[in-house]
Amino acid sequence: MKKLLIACAATLMAGTAYAADAVIEEVPVSIEIDGFSWTGFYVGIHGGYSWADGEWTAPEPPGAAYNADADLDGFLVGVHAGAQYQFQNNVVLGVEIDADYRDADETANIVLTPPGEVVSDINLRTEINWTGSARLRAGYAMDRWMPYVTGGLAFADYDVSLGGSGIPVPPPPGASFSKTSVGWTAGVGAEYAFTDNLIFRAEYRYSDFGDEDVFLIFTDQPQTYELDSHDLTIGVSYKF
Repeated sequence: MKKLLIACAATLMAGTAYAADAVIEEVPVSIEIDGFSWTGFYVGIHGGYSWADGEWTAPEPPGAAYNADADLDGFLVGVHAGAQYQFQNNVVLGVEIDADYRDADETANIVLTPPGEVVSDINLRTEINWTGSARLRAGYAMDRWMPYVTGGLAFADYDVSLGGSGIPVPPPPGASFSKTSVGWTAGVGAEYAFTDNLIFRAEYRYSDFGDEDVFLIFTDQPQTYELDSHDLTIGVSYKF
């Protein structure tokens, strides 16, 4: 009888220990891993190349026009700053401003069309001083990757002047003008967050800085100057 009681007690203790071990092993271990968030403020620098075009047109009745087309290609460098918010569905919305310095100037021939003759003693010089924009951005977060689209207002400050042997010294009134034009810009890009604070970007944007009524050569009739650009840039941002 004593041996039977001892055997039953041993069996009961072993079963209890096994049950305790089973309970402990079945308790799930919860590990929370935080993903990267694009929400926050940021500042950065960028640079790249711009393919810009400035075109001056002066109507010359009947049915003719003077025009000059300046290829304002060159490098650009600038700064940007913005703020954005990432929603639970991974959509990221934000705003951004930027300002760029451009190494872009060109002296173009003035052509009378028709018949397409070059006015050999007068030319037109254009120099872009700076450009900038104020834009909205919309992206989709894929952890540390984010493709995005952007668009908004575009600004450009530039100088245009006549030159050549046909222009007297000093130049007469109406031989030059300066403008700060307002237009629109739109583009696409992608960003990658190397760290929680350091973000790399690549972006393409088209900017149309609008048409301006100007008075050049002919001070009694308005002419038109149009400026646009295609910009390809890379940059880096610091996110706070």
